Amino acid sequence: MVWAAMGVDSGRCGVYFIAGGTLAQKRITVKKFLRLRAVFSSPLILFRMEKFFILIAEDDADDRFLLQTVFTEKGYEDRIEFVENGVELMGYLQKIKESKKQTVGYPGFILLDLNMPKKDGREVLKEIKQHPIFKRIPIIVFTTTKNDIEIKRCYDLGANTYVVKPVTFDALSKVVEEIRQYWFTTAAIPT
Repeated sequence: MVWAAMGVDSGRCGVYFIAGGTLAQKRITVKKFLRLRAVFSSPLILFRMEKFFILIAEDDADDRFLLQTVFTEKGYEDRIEFVENGVELMGYLQKIKESKKQTVGYPGFILLDLNMPKKDGREVLKEIKQHPIFKRIPIIVFTTTKNDIEIKRCYDLGANTYVVKPVTFDALSKVVEEIRQYWFTTAAIPT
């Protein structure tokens, strides 16, 4: 999460960004904000800016629970949205596209299970990567399927990463941390 303070004084504008999510970081944020407020004669506004959110397409309730638990235990404050099948995923993206709000953005990345009802992950992957806007969203295939033919097929369809779901909670926690670190810190994601 990123906090921003903004104010104007005698024709100059100040914007101050503070990243952080722990209680201690939030206290520092408030102290810095109060110091910054003293510099400007006009009122300052403190507001929260959401960078990206994660969209997870997963039909298994246990897997959704485990993923949510990892984010909670790690202290991540990222917004996570779940859909249970490919039809819901495409509807979710379409709703964002049709939204008139400027603050609504696309997910930073999509964790995509392959084996889902109604419309499976392969169909969704192909549809997203052929769409003129959605194709920019990074897709991480996150599945139990460990098959070279399937892996090649997903990359051919436009997957950005293919990850086989770990079988233990500790391994899942590590993989989620690595995926999040890479896509939100290392990689440049279009906004």
